[in-house]
Amino acid sequence: MATMREVAQLARVSVATVSAVINNSTFVSDELKERVIQAIQELDYRPNALARSLKSSRTRLLGFMLSNITNPFYPEIVLGAEDVARKEGYNIFVCTTDDDEERAQTYLDSMLEHRVDGMLVGTVDELSDPTLRKLKAAQVPLVLVNRWPEGYKGNTVVLDNIAAGILATNHLLSLGYREIAFVGASRKIMTSRQREDGYRQAMKLAGIPVPEHFVRYCDYSEERAYEEFRRMAKTGRVPRAVFAGNDLMAFGIIRAFLDEGFKIPEDVAVVGCDDIAFSSKFFIPLTTVHFHKYEMGKLSAELLIKAINSPDSEDSQSDFIQLKPHLVVRKSCGAN
Repeated sequence: MATMREVAQLARVSVATVSAVINNSTFVSDELKERVIQAIQELDYRPNALARSLKSSRTRLLGFMLSNITNPFYPEIVLGAEDVARKEGYNIFVCTTDDDEERAQTYLDSMLEHRVDGMLVGTVDELSDPTLRKLKAAQVPLVLVNRWPEGYKGNTVVLDNIAAGILATNHLLSLGYREIAFVGASRKIMTSRQREDGYRQAMKLAGIPVPEHFVRYCDYSEERAYEEFRRMAKTGRVPRAVFAGNDLMAFGIIRAFLDEGFKIPEDVAVVGCDDIAFSSKFFIPLTTVHFHKYEMGKLSAELLIKAINSPDSEDSQSDFIQLKPHLVVRKSCGAN
C-alpha cells in the first residue's frame, strides 16, 4: 500500500503539501494540487481515515436514520443527500429502524461510537424521543428529515403534508366526488397525521361531514391496505373515491377493489401521495401528489454540513425548510 511519502516523491512536493491537499487545510496552488491528485491516483493511495480523524477531530462520516428503506419514497432522498455528501468529502451510513425504538437506539449508539460528524434523522415524531436527547448530549449536529415533532426548533427539512391532503381532496371534490375515504399510516406518525388533517380541512370547507367508517390506517403498507379495502369491498359500504396517504397503499387499494369486481376509476377513484417512481407505470397509472424527494435529501445534507462547519452559529442550527407539493393527474381518478 502506498504511503504519503511516496505520493510526495512522485508529485515532487513535500509531505506537508500532500497533507494539505488531502485535508484541504491550507492553500495549495492549482498546479501543485493537480500533481498531488495525479500521484494519488497513480499510486492508488488511500489516506488512513482514523489518523485523519484524530488530527482534524473529523471523521467525514454522516449518519442517516430512516424508518423503512424498502419504501420507494426514501431512495431518492438518500441519493440527494449522498450526492451532496460525496461532493463535500463525506460518506453516509444509512440505517433503517422500522419505527422500532430499541433498534433505533442500537443504531444510534453505533453511529456515535464511529464518531459521526453529524446525523440526518427521519424517525422522530415526538420531542421526548430519546434520539433527540442523546444527540444533544453528544453535541452532534443533526437535521430532521421528513418527520419532526411539533415545537422542534432545530434544523428541519420537511414536506407540506397538510397542503398535500388539501390538494388531493380538493381534486376529488372538483370531480364531483362527495363520499371520499382517507387511508393513512397512523395518527402517531406526523406525516400521516398532517395529510389526514389536510383531507379533513378540505372536506370541512366543502361542507361535507367526514364519514369516520371511511377513515382507515394501514401503516403505509400496500398489503395492509389491500387486506383492509378488500374487507371493505365485501361489506358493500364502498366510497366513491379514496385519498391514500402514500402511493403504496393506493396500489393495494386499487388491487383490492379490482379483485372484488370493481372498476377503477369508474366505480372508485383513487389518488395517492408521494409520486414514487412506479406510480406512472402502475397498470392503472396513479394520480398522486408529487414532492421533490431528491431536493429534500440534497437540502438536508447541505444544512447538516453547514451546521458541522459552523457549530457555534445559531443561524446554522435552526433552519426550517418546507417543500411544497403539486398534483400529477393520471388515470386512477377519472379526470382523463
